[in-house]
Amino acid sequence: LDILIHPESLVHSIIEDHNYISKLIYFYNDMRIPLINFLNNDSFNYLPNIYKYNFVNQLSLNFSKVNAEIFPIYNYFKSIEIDLLPVLIDMQFNGIFIDKEYLENRSLDIGKKIDALEIEIIDLAGESFNLNSSQQLAVILFDKLQLPMIKKRSTAEAVLKELKQKHPLPELILNYRKLYKLKNTYLDPLPSNIVPITDRVHSSFNQTMTATGRLSTSNPNFQNIPIRTEDGKEIRKAIKAQSNDYQIFSADYSQV
Repeated sequence: LDILIHPESLVHSIIEDHNYISKLIYFYNDMRIPLINFLNNDSFNYLPNIYKYNFVNQLSLNFSKVNAEIFPIYNYFKSIEIDLLPVLIDMQFNGIFIDKEYLENRSLDIGKKIDALEIEIIDLAGESFNLNSSQQLAVILFDKLQLPMIKKRSTAEAVLKELKQKHPLPELILNYRKLYKLKNTYLDPLPSNIVPITDRVHSSFNQTMTATGRLSTSNPNFQNIPIRTEDGKEIRKAIKAQSNDYQIFSADYSQV
């Protein structure tokens, strides 16, 4: 029962005892607990992909002893989700090449734009203040410039978009925030994820983290890199084939 309370202990149990998977299946069956409860539980998410794959192989061997509730979705689970696991394992092991030099150059370019914006913003404000402080920005916008308060003293993006019609400062703040986020969330952190031995980033591919069933990535999350803005597209250019002899093939999961 420990894994129901401390799901992370499942990983250690399986690693230490190769028969633990069979024991777990028998336990769920004897306790009349639907095994699908385990597959939907955080316990299963704690497992590295290779152990998930081994678990389902063991599940196949013990299939006659598994609760009936799992039958309706087992074929889908086995033929699609589990058959995809070896592919994801290979992808994670091989990693993704990122052009570190390109990102560093882009970071310098974005840094210069941020510095220029900061000078222009402070000039318009008439005094120096912390651009990343909502409270200090609110003082400038609503107390000094006397701009209308749309949602009390909020300086959220939606509010600044309305205020930019009344003064040029809000639009400059929006541009500053966009570039600041690109630099500090993507351009600077991404190179730190490169493993020196492989010169690649080995992001984790997750099958069970999203409510919609789509694949997600973590450590780092590549899917969060903006695609609609020009600066976001420039960042994505760093993710490319390591050699000119190869190309990256892209396909939506629903199209596979």
